[in-house]
Amino acid sequence: MKYAGQILIWLPVEQQAVINALQRQFSLSQCELDQLVEPMWHIAFSDGELDKYEDYLIRKITELIHVSHGDFIRCKLKAAAQHQQ
Repeated sequence: MKYAGQILIWLPVEQQAVINALQRQFSLSQCELDQLVEPMWHIAFSDGELDKYEDYLIRKITELIHVSHGDFIRCKLKAAAQHQQ
């Protein structure tokens, strides 16, 4: 991810405000959470490789929005498989 460092600088400052807004505005179902997480993985894999900062960023976001580790991995593997084809 070309701008991963810049996003990681922004994330700690703004993350709680964004997460709070999401939680106030939406009561997301598991399916909706997957629809939010899976595209993040597609972006991370779009250049053909997964950077450790991309993985960290997506992991942090999914923890904040209470996505289970199993769902986190399932979305990651699904996106990775689609980008290997």
